[in-house]
Amino acid sequence: DLPERTNEFEIGTNMVFKKRITFDFAYYYRKTANAIIPAAVSGTTGYSQVLMNTGQIHTNGVDIMLNVKVFKKKNFEWNIASTFTKYKSIVDKLADGLDQLFVGGFTNAGIYQIPGQQFGQIYGGDYARTSDGKLVIDYDPTSANYGYPLADPKLKVIGNPNPKFLAGLTNSFKIKNFDITFLIDMKVGNQMWNGTLGALTFFGMSKNTENRDQPNETSKVFDGVQGHYDADGNLVTSGTPNTTKVGLNENWYTGNGGGFGNVASPFVQNASTYRLRNITIAYNFPMKKINRPVIKEIRMFLTGNNLLLFTPYTGIDPETSLVGSANNAKGMDYFNMPNTRSVTFGINFKL
Repeated sequence: DLPERTNEFEIGTNMVFKKRITFDFAYYYRKTANAIIPAAVSGTTGYSQVLMNTGQIHTNGVDIMLNVKVFKKKNFEWNIASTFTKYKSIVDKLADGLDQLFVGGFTNAGIYQIPGQQFGQIYGGDYARTSDGKLVIDYDPTSANYGYPLADPKLKVIGNPNPKFLAGLTNSFKIKNFDITFLIDMKVGNQMWNGTLGALTFFGMSKNTENRDQPNETSKVFDGVQGHYDADGNLVTSGTPNTTKVGLNENWYTGNGGGFGNVASPFVQNASTYRLRNITIAYNFPMKKINRPVIKEIRMFLTGNNLLLFTPYTGIDPETSLVGSANNAKGMDYFNMPNTRSVTFGINFKL
């Protein structure tokens, strides 16, 4: 094995305005050669992963920090600290003989490293589509799939677990002897494969399947164009809009309409998060009134973590990981456990 080598270029600035506003900006470019990444291996080896030199990755990114002293008087202070991070990591190449590298997940939906793509994309099955993205509906009357979307036999990138940007906002207040601090952070634009929803759909236990008892003639016309695969495996489309009514029944949901079929793309969802990450309320006892020379400071505090979460994601928690936080296979949810919410009370003594 070869040692991992990283070269990085960074440029930035730090500006202070009237001792009230501090602004930091940094741009960086990082290139990693002989990148060492855990790769999934067959369980028959007795191991689940192996560390290997997988190729070259480069990252462009910006970090911005803005601190503002909004207000300051004898018995009241208000400070705001905000951060913004945006980055993109691209897999330039893999080790010789590799055109893709499986990192974790399942056969029809997994995390892969693919040259030319962002690091850790969701790779899996999708429906057949025209060049402008329209579904191709099976128009072969002899086919059991007649009137339903065709599955593309080739796996492709179906989602991106990497966020478009990260941001955080911390407000700090000092009101006489009280300190109040709360942090709101956001992770925007990332996607997640909701395998839990796919499995529940297969077994008829999700909201997706509530229409399964409707008869064929009143059920569903898939929006797309008519087409089929010819004897050579080529996709042929007529351009004619589909008008065939089909039933969303058990056959559909236990096939390509559910989570155990060949198609995983319908279960890739927006996993952006807006979270009240932390809030702390503290009281600093006035030591002059207590008059205990041995004790210099007494601070009583109440802290809450992960108190509120707002997200369009329909699963349990988009910040959990199927294969663990130490693995590069992010964006996989298959009956994951949610993050914990905690409340802590304590008293600090400074002697």
